[in-house]
Amino acid sequence: MTTDSALFTHLPLTLFRPLAARWAPIYADILLSLFAEAVARHQPIARDYALQVVRQRLMAQGAVEQTEDALEASAPSDDLHAGDDLLSARAHVILRHLEHCGWLKPDNLIDYTQVYSLPDYAFYLLRALKEWTEQGATPLSGPLSAIHDTLTAAVREGDLASRVPQAHRQTEQLVVGLQSLYQNMGTHIDRVLVQADIRAPLVGRSAVPPGPSPTNTGDSPRGPAR
Repeated sequence: MTTDSALFTHLPLTLFRPLAARWAPIYADILLSLFAEAVARHQPIARDYALQVVRQRLMAQGAVEQTEDALEASAPSDDLHAGDDLLSARAHVILRHLEHCGWLKPDNLIDYTQVYSLPDYAFYLLRALKEWTEQGATPLSGPLSAIHDTLTAAVREGDLASRVPQAHRQTEQLVVGLQSLYQNMGTHIDRVLVQADIRAPLVGRSAVPPGPSPTNTGDSPRGPAR
């Protein structure tokens, strides 16, 4: 099986649906906000807190009406209450939508607190998106800059006979480098997929080892930071 065909054996087919929607920037902002919380806390996010994060991002962007597609894509949420305002109701729906698309993994702690965590693939993708967002536009540099300078000099100095062949050689070197990069990326993806296959049997196992029954010390099970 090739890497291309193996990709969606490890990723949900619906994963990119929020980022391909008409209001993708809103979903991207929500996902990056949840990613920032996950990184800061180093533990699952309590569902109630995740709802607050989504609600705040919707309020900050005035984006309740722009996320109606989540209503169509997600099943009705059992957590909705008659007294919920429109903002809270939409936050419930969006969380359910992101869960359905595979960005969030629901779970219950030993004290029955509902939490969300990011699957490995979601964490890696959001980390890359965050880096691209922070870096902004990349200035022209390296081989592309050299090709640009060569062609600019050819026009400015009228030296097409020597400058254009030089730019052609530089372009060929760039193409070879890109081909090498593509092959290396394919090798890296193959290794990641193999590691995912190795970890698959471990998914779902409890992270808390069995121990003696708790004594009546007044301590309660520790939940996620709120």
